[in-house]
Amino acid sequence: MKQTLNQDDHPVAWSLWMDELCDAHEHLGKLIQDMTDAGSIDEADFGIDLGHVFAHLNRAWHSRDDPQLDNISQANFQKRSQYPTDLDPVG
Repeated sequence: MKQTLNQDDHPVAWSLWMDELCDAHEHLGKLIQDMTDAGSIDEADFGIDLGHVFAHLNRAWHSRDDPQLDNISQANFQKRSQYPTDLDPVG
């Protein structure tokens, strides 16, 4: 059974998990504002910017039930940055 990550039992992991979501939110907001202001975006830049947002969201997803989030290796960091295979896009 998967453990539920919560702020009371795992405050450091919770903080790092929420930080990933906040960073994704911040970067997506900046991308939207930059695109709105410029009226265009280079496809390569768009891919880089979206990839950055996805990496934050992917790490949030992959670490959703890991109380050891504050003790992650570089190899796991890279693995968790990849798009999840256990999450189907909806909508």
